[in-house]
Amino acid sequence: MGDQYQFAKDPNVDPTTLLRTPGTKTYHINSNNENFYSLPLSSSPEADLAQRQALIDQLLAANNNNPAAVQALQKAKASLPGGPK
Repeated sequence: MGDQYQFAKDPNVDPTTLLRTPGTKTYHINSNNENFYSLPLSSSPEADLAQRQALIDQLLAANNNNPAAVQALQKAKASLPGGPK
């Protein structure tokens, strides 16, 4: 298992709802008055794997003109369980 971090502000996500999610951790930075949340990964390894593969595929499509990015992303995808070797 593990935690998942995302750096995006989603106006559709209510912080109080996040705080009610079991396993949620909160972090606060006083100097910038910023709040961060980490959520546990789902209990379904298959769903997690599919989500990670889809994210890598999106990043590959967005970076197809950057050979270094493509190489790093392909390496990351190959390192996933069941990924191409």
